[in-house]
Amino acid sequence: MNGDVIAFIAILLALSGIGLFKNRRVQSQESYLFAKRECGLWPLTCTLVMTELNTSTLLAFSGMGYLVGKRALYLPVIFLVGLLFYALTVAKKWKELDASSVASLFRKRYGPFLGLVASLSLLVAMLGFTATYVKSMTFIFTPIFPLLSPWLLSASLILLILIMTLRGGLVAIIRTDIYSFLLMSLILPL
Repeated sequence: MNGDVIAFIAILLALSGIGLFKNRRVQSQESYLFAKRECGLWPLTCTLVMTELNTSTLLAFSGMGYLVGKRALYLPVIFLVGLLFYALTVAKKWKELDASSVASLFRKRYGPFLGLVASLSLLVAMLGFTATYVKSMTFIFTPIFPLLSPWLLSASLILLILIMTLRGGLVAIIRTDIYSFLLMSLILPL
């Protein structure tokens, strides 16, 4: 095992520990689901960036860079414009409606039928996103754990993520995203 693999595993264990450590602070449903609705600008920025800058995105961006060169920079620009649009137009209205999810927003604004359509549409989309994320994580971790079968590696990664997040909810996710953001800011320029 070389130094890069050891450093990578150490970072993975540290992020897992951060996610698990924050589990102890979750005492209510409001804290679990919404982080008590007290997420400041810095944690919100970190979690939004890390939501978009995930393994799937990194693989897609580097693949597009390989295929089309500098024109691939349009992809992150589109992400940036989308996040800015959300921050400037949607976020404030979302907070005013006090909606707990996209489906509840649709249900409140447009009625139960469109709330159900939104729920089903998001479920199908999340299944696709989740499959893509798991596949991309497996691609990234396979060289580090070459003796594990892809199925076992995928299952192990999913289990690790579930352990980190199911018990700690949004608080654990946000805290892990902050440290991930800081790490990415330090490591990516290298």
